Amino acid sequence: MRIKLLLLLFFSLILFSCKKEEGDGGMATIKGKVWVRDWDKNFNLIMYEHAGLDEDVFIVYGDQNGYGDKVSTDLNGNFEFKYLRKGNYTIYSLSDTLQSSTVPYNQFPVATKIQITDKKQVVDIGTIVVNR
Repeated sequence: MRIKLLLLLFFSLILFSCKKEEGDGGMATIKGKVWVRDWDKNFNLIMYEHAGLDEDVFIVYGDQNGYGDKVSTDLNGNFEFKYLRKGNYTIYSLSDTLQSSTVPYNQFPVATKIQITDKKQVVDIGTIVVNR
């Protein structure tokens, strides 16, 4: 009986002493919207603006390399990352830019850093504006 009690105590300490890192497995949510500005081919004039339909939005858990998950926006440009634990997150979408000698690529991330401090927290990051 004593051994069973000691084993139960040992496994309980291991289970509850582990720090859970950022990522899936919690009850918090990060949500927002993507807004698209469509430019002319030289990025001189905005032709029109609209909610970002089917835009990719990425989440980085803590300070990991690369993204942890990706979702696509709905018809109204809305997105959500659900079931998150407490911790630090970066949310980003990719925006186009006019390619030049100072910007070797034609896309760059538009990012927002967020900290979830409550296990059931809902964080609305507002609107991410991207250029096309």
